[in-house]
Amino acid sequence: MATTKPDYTYKWASDGDKIAPSDAKIQTGWSPEIPPYQWENFIQNRQDEMLAYLNERGIPEWDNRTDYIAGKSYVQGSDGRVYKSVSASGPTTTVQDPVTDSTDTYWTIAFADVGAFLDQTAGDARYTQRSNNLSDLTNVATARTNLSVYSQAETYTKAEVDSKTTVASTAQAQELASNTTLITPLRLAEAFRAGNQLIGSNGFQKIPGGLIVQWGVVAEVTTEGQRFVVYPVTFPTGTLQIVIGGSSAVVSNTADMWPQVVSFTASGFYWHAQSINNSFASSGARWIAIGH
Repeated sequence: MATTKPDYTYKWASDGDKIAPSDAKIQTGWSPEIPPYQWENFIQNRQDEMLAYLNERGIPEWDNRTDYIAGKSYVQGSDGRVYKSVSASGPTTTVQDPVTDSTDTYWTIAFADVGAFLDQTAGDARYTQRSNNLSDLTNVATARTNLSVYSQAETYTKAEVDSKTTVASTAQAQELASNTTLITPLRLAEAFRAGNQLIGSNGFQKIPGGLIVQWGVVAEVTTEGQRFVVYPVTFPTGTLQIVIGGSSAVVSNTADMWPQVVSFTASGFYWHAQSINNSFASSGARWIAIGH
C-alpha cells in the first residue's frame, strides 16, 4: 500500500515552550518520573525539524559532528555538490570537509553538475553521431588536417607527403625490413644500393624478396684441372643455379678450352677447365650465379 507523504508545513512546538534536556539526560532517557512538558516539546520538535530538513534537502549537508561510513555516506558540500565517502571520516577518525578534500582521500564528487548534461537536441548539435559515420562534420577539410589524413583526390609534393606520413630513410630502405615506413621512388632506387649491391667485374645484386644475383670473371688458366671460385658475398641459404662460359682476350686464339661447373656451395663453386688440344693460352671464364 502506498504511503502518503506527511505535511510538514507546521512542526511540533515550533512556537511552543521548549527546553533541551542535558546531554546526560538525553543519553540515559526516561526513568520513572514526570518529565517537564518542555522536554517533550524539545524532543518532538527536534524530530520534526530533522524530518523537515531531509524533506527539503534530500541529502543532508556535511557537518563535523557526524561519523561518515566509507562507500555508504552521501552529503552535500557547502558548494552545493553531492559527495560520496570513500574513506571513513568524522570526529572519531579524521574530520575532513569534502569541499577542501583536493586529493579525494575521504570524499569524491558523486554526480556531475546538472550543467554537464545536455538534452538530445543540444547533444546532437554539439557531438557527432556514431550512426552518421562522420558525415555530420561541419568542416571536413579541417578535420582531415587535424587527423593528419588526406583525400585520395588530392595531390601532394614529396615534402608535403613527408610532412603527413613517415617516409623511410635511406638506411631503412636498404635494410629491406621496415614495415612502418613508406618507400618513395627515390628510396626504392636507394634500396638496391650500398650493402645490397656491388658493381664491378665481380659483383652482386640483392633483390627484395631474398633473391641474390652474383657474377664474376675467372682469371686466365694455363692447365687443365679443377678450381674453386669464392662468391663476392655468401648466399644466406644456398646457390640455386650457376652458369659458366669460356672467354679469351685474343680473338685469333686457336685454343679450344671450355669450363664446366662441378659442384657449388653457399660461398662458391668448383669448376673444371679442359681442352681437346691442351691449349689454354689467354683463356678464362665468366660466370653468373643465382641464390638466396
